[in-house]
Amino acid sequence: MQKINLTRVMRSAVGGVVAVGMLVALACGASEEATPTPTVRSEPTPTATPLVLQEVATPTVAAPGATSTPTPTPASTEQPQYGGSIRMSGRVRSVDIGRLAGTGQDFSLISNVYSKVLGTDLNDRRTLIGEMAESWSASADGTVYKYTIRDGIVDHEGEAYGAEDIAYVLWRWSERPNDANFRRIPCFRTAVKKDAAFGVPMEPGGQLGVEVSGPNEITVRLNAPFAWWTACLAQGWAYLGPAKYFKPIDESGEWRELDYEKGEWIGTGPFKVVKHVDGSETILERHEQYMNEGRPYLDEVINYHITEVSSQVAAFRAGQIDGWFGYSGPTVKDAVALKREFGDEVVVPKVLGFSWEGFVANLQRPPLGPQDDPTARKIRWAIQLYLDRERYGQLVLQGSYYPSYYYLYIWDWLLSLEEWQQMPGFNPNKKAEDQAEAKRIMEELGYGPDNPLTFEIVTSSFSAGRRHGELLVEDLEKIHIKPTVRVTQSGAGYEDQLEGRFDVLYDTTGYGLLDPEIYDGNKYLPFEEYKNENWGRWRNNEWIALYEQQSIITDKTQRGVILRQMVDIIHQDSAFFPTVVLTPYHMFRGNWRDWSPQPIHVLTVNFENLWFSSDAKALPETLEQHDIFVRGDIDLS
Repeated sequence: MQKINLTRVMRSAVGGVVAVGMLVALACGASEEATPTPTVRSEPTPTATPLVLQEVATPTVAAPGATSTPTPTPASTEQPQYGGSIRMSGRVRSVDIGRLAGTGQDFSLISNVYSKVLGTDLNDRRTLIGEMAESWSASADGTVYKYTIRDGIVDHEGEAYGAEDIAYVLWRWSERPNDANFRRIPCFRTAVKKDAAFGVPMEPGGQLGVEVSGPNEITVRLNAPFAWWTACLAQGWAYLGPAKYFKPIDESGEWRELDYEKGEWIGTGPFKVVKHVDGSETILERHEQYMNEGRPYLDEVINYHITEVSSQVAAFRAGQIDGWFGYSGPTVKDAVALKREFGDEVVVPKVLGFSWEGFVANLQRPPLGPQDDPTARKIRWAIQLYLDRERYGQLVLQGSYYPSYYYLYIWDWLLSLEEWQQMPGFNPNKKAEDQAEAKRIMEELGYGPDNPLTFEIVTSSFSAGRRHGELLVEDLEKIHIKPTVRVTQSGAGYEDQLEGRFDVLYDTTGYGLLDPEIYDGNKYLPFEEYKNENWGRWRNNEWIALYEQQSIITDKTQRGVILRQMVDIIHQDSAFFPTVVLTPYHMFRGNWRDWSPQPIHVLTVNFENLWFSSDAKALPETLEQHDIFVRGDIDLS
């Protein structure tokens, strides 16, 4: 029987996580003529001194121009080979980064079709590099950033893609024409100064928020010296799509997503989309004019739209797929069985799901709203107290989980895991006391076995969502609440959330900005202004004021004091009921070379460096660095 050391699994995952959000790259204190960051590279080995991101395990704000170097991975004596196809699994629905590209499979595809201004080195997934930008700098006050764009970028239709295209997409993310949702990149709306239109300042004679300031130069002006701005631009979701197809959509007066049938799935990344059949497969081919010379090595990336884990496992065993990516993967039981069967011909890394998971209360109507109604607040507090998070982890996620709080506990300067677990409702050692208090509250409100409170839980059709909903029903019945459950089809859209058609909603969200500032989007900001995933429409003006106050503080200790106050406010209002988050395992074939799996599932999944070896077994250093069995996170005995 396998033994899982959950503490080790999570601590080890955290240790490999990059804290882009803690990086103040060329921020306050840097000059307008600050030393440029490293240029983007076509060779896998560094050609310039890298700027290394700090680990979350010991999060510190990096000084401008930090130059510490990551420990190099031993080089293989094999020579890279061209050719071959990689086969993935999972349904792909869209490449529109703005709204509908919300699944891990969508993200895996986007990572190979689009490019970013800044990114992380694919060799270590820790080093900040330029992708489309060859250098960048910031003003002394940290509010003006300049990006020099590299020459020769060509899109998948053979047309030049330059500063004008990039600037338009950045402006679009900030201004959101036609009320575009862009739920994955809300930090742009927070940070960038507003423009009346592209190239038109908000005030006559005023400065632009985003402008093309030279032949290959873009200038971005911020509302304040945000410590996390570089993290926002370098995050996993900040991929730039086709400005030439976005513009007609924006000018039409009505937002819509990019349409494959209209030939709009065009990017500048290492692979281009050549076939997409919804529910069947998506095929990418090598982009011969890709900006990084000599890349990619592979000829083709195929994504089969297999959604059930059992079918994925069978396909992997039969050699029909090569790996799992996005927020998917085999169960712990399946991973153990496949590792025993294939040995060193597979690598099984764990991936930190950088996300929030749990239930959202609808504050727009009784019984859980209005927000400040004393009875509604007591009911929400009773639910918060009663939930047994560890039970959800064991029964829903088979023990492969970590706790979901309002913010990830890996930011120890905010709250440590131990401090989180002292909060009412989250302390496993006081669960019996909390549950007794929850029952007392409901009975004091007049509810009992013969007079239960009723409302509706809305959850998704995928297995974890359904099981979460079932367990919540079991929990709430013990405190005299008798809910019904409505299951919605996964990927059906967000109509229920947008229209508020729920009392309690199961929700799971994850984003790429690795900082508490924009954790999950930020789902606690007002929905009306930010078009985020605050589906219950929670609003607290005291919290908003604190949020704005800490946004421009670069010292993590000072920020932590304010963020702890923000946590207390969210907790006391109890409009959000966190549960647990899956720790997924992203298995891949042992013959993959020059591939570093992402330690966090929202980092780029770009395959441009990947090539296939004739040796079916993984290199020992790859196993020692990434495989959960070789590293000792899971015992096969």
